[in-house]
Amino acid sequence: MATPISAFIESTGPLWFAGELSGKSGGGFVTSSTIHGGHESTLFPLYHVFVHWGAILIPPGYVGQPLLEAGNPYGASALATQSHTISELEASAATEYGKRFATITAALAAEKAGQPVAA
Repeated sequence: MATPISAFIESTGPLWFAGELSGKSGGGFVTSSTIHGGHESTLFPLYHVFVHWGAILIPPGYVGQPLLEAGNPYGASALATQSHTISELEASAATEYGKRFATITAALAAEKAGQPVAA
């Protein structure tokens, strides 16, 4: 995990202790400079933090063609080098995951507010 992310997580101790992070949505987008550069293994430590917080993990899964083709059910990922721009597949998978994340988070928020949740 990158040092700035780790430092941010360390700063959340008071929020975690007060229960402010419990029930919040969690998920991840990652990049690396090689095609098999540990995308999944980068997400796992982040998800362990979410579990400690009591957050609700929302993975993309293999839901929809872009996410199935992108091949990472744990979070959106992309190759990031100076000579490589994000591919159409990577962008499409990230967009699909973002939509899934937003839809589930909205349903959780509605339920918490006592509003009916659409199926």
